[in-house]
Amino acid sequence: MVLSKGKQKVAIRRYKIGSNKKLITFRNLIASLSAAEIKKAYGLLNLLTRYSSRQTDFTTRIVQAIPLENTLAKWDLIPQAVIARPLEAFTRHVNSRISSGFDSLDEYSGVAFAMDGAPFAVMHYKGHPPETSTIYLPRDFSAVPEITNFIRQIMTRFELPTESVVWQRKDNPEL
Repeated sequence: MVLSKGKQKVAIRRYKIGSNKKLITFRNLIASLSAAEIKKAYGLLNLLTRYSSRQTDFTTRIVQAIPLENTLAKWDLIPQAVIARPLEAFTRHVNSRISSGFDSLDEYSGVAFAMDGAPFAVMHYKGHPPETSTIYLPRDFSAVPEITNFIRQIMTRFELPTESVVWQRKDNPEL
């Protein structure tokens, strides 16, 4: 549909007025924040930009499968949560394949994903209890609240009950 010049000007004016109202509301919201809230918001924005160059809707988490071998080679991954679910629970909603291999610890099976650009792996080592999976995040995730939030987002995105989290970093932060 092509708008006439007059209708284009009216549409642009309405858009600018609406944008100005949004900016005023946003400015007032920022002015009402405490220094601690601003610092936390800045940290979250930093994390988002660190792992994703695209803008995303904060309610929709884009998850894609990535090669486990590449993820293990590229990132220094740290175990951050143990889930009482097999690896297959993570492959139901995102088309991915379980890979197997071995490292200095033991034999393992696992999958890797990127959620909004942030990589993570879900693995099961041969010596671990059956029907469990461990979520590994890059070392860049260092703040316990940040780790806890990301684990919660993973659980939500893969439609796993929070009760299936057997252990997570916030339970023992000094590890």
